[in-house]
Amino acid sequence: MKTLKKIVMDPFCYRQFDEKAFSRINFDMEEFASKINEFYLKNKETHLKEGYAPFCKHLFVENFTDSKPGYVKITPENQQYISTGYEARTEKELAVLKRWIRASKVE
Repeated sequence: MKTLKKIVMDPFCYRQFDEKAFSRINFDMEEFASKINEFYLKNKETHLKEGYAPFCKHLFVENFTDSKPGYVKITPENQQYISTGYEARTEKELAVLKRWIRASKVE
């Protein structure tokens, strides 16, 4: 008997599993989804939080992969490396102002 999944991977997030992605999730996508569903079923009362809209929820899960976060705290030491530009995640989205620091500039 197959277990019904409560959380499924939206095609929009597939790119996070691409080897060329900057902020890549270094884990098999199907196994990742299974682990997330397992976590959800055990912890939804304590780790599922309201989002900015009724259809949006946040599930807080400790990183169980060897993936590194795609962010860094801005400090006086690395502030000089901040770049800015307008970027869209897809061709259908409007570009928004973003800022970033190249990974080679920080540990």
